[in-house]
Amino acid sequence: MNHRVINAYKNVSNQTAVSEASPLELIVMVYKRLIENLRDAQSQIEKGLDAEQSVAKALDLIEKGLMGHSIPIAAEILPRT
Repeated sequence: MNHRVINAYKNVSNQTAVSEASPLELIVMVYKRLIENLRDAQSQIEKGLDAEQSVAKALDLIEKGLMGHSIPIAAEILPRT
């Protein structure tokens, strides 16, 4: 199976997981994604690379997902494909 088909299947699976998740599960997903972005930023900084994008994603998750009192940020919390 080619990679585009596999990625399309993963995206549908991930979107289904988000749409069927409870509010608590969505918050856990946001925290997991936040930690991933912060770890990416840390790794990039340690390698002397620009970590601006990873930090921006982490801040966006905090602002929209944790402080915004709403969870409709599925695109930011879906696992990477």
